[in-house]
Amino acid sequence: MNRDLSQVRDLKETIRPNALKALSVLAKFLGIHDEYKQLIRDYGLKWSGRSAEDLIIDRMTKVENPDEVFEWIKQVKNVRPDLSEFVELMAVTGLRLVETVESYNLVIKLSKEGRLNEYYNSDNGILEHLKFKQIFFRRRKKAFISFVGDDLIHRISRRKLLTSPVAVQNLVRKKGLKMRFADIRET
Repeated sequence: MNRDLSQVRDLKETIRPNALKALSVLAKFLGIHDEYKQLIRDYGLKWSGRSAEDLIIDRMTKVENPDEVFEWIKQVKNVRPDLSEFVELMAVTGLRLVETVESYNLVIKLSKEGRLNEYYNSDNGILEHLKFKQIFFRRRKKAFISFVGDDLIHRISRRKLLTSPVAVQNLVRKKGLKMRFADIRET
C-alpha cells in the first residue's frame, strides 16, 4: 500500500480537510488508523483548512479588476434590457443569484398586491429580508437587510417575474456572455 500523502498535502486548503477526513474513515475501516495518524504528523498536515475570515478575504480580493465586472454588468444591461434592474439589484445588494431572483420577484409580487411596505421600508430605503426568513436565512448564509433606492424598487415593481436563476443565466448565456454573477458579489 502506498503511504505517500504528498498529493494530499498539495491539495487546496479548502479541499484538504475533506480529503483527510475521508482517508481517516478509510484508515479506520482498514484497521490502520494509528498508522494514518502518524503519517499525518510526518507530513505536517492539519485537519483544519483556512479560517472563515481568510476565505472571505479571498473572495473579496478574487476579482483583480472590478472594472471588468462593471463592464460585464453594462454589457448585460445592453444586450438584455429586461435584466437591467435585476443586475442593478444584484450589484447594489450583494445577494447571491438565487437570493436576488427571490428578492426581485418578491418586490414585484408584493407591489402588485399593494403590500410592498411589508418588505421595503421606503423611509430608510431598506429591503428587510429578515421579515422573510424562510427565503433569506439558510443555515450558514443569511441576508438581513439591503439598502436600495426608491427609484430602483419602483422600476423593478413594473417588471415581470423571473422564472428561476437558471432562466436568468440562460438569458445571458444566449447572448454570448460568460457568467459573472458570482463576481458581482466580490466587487
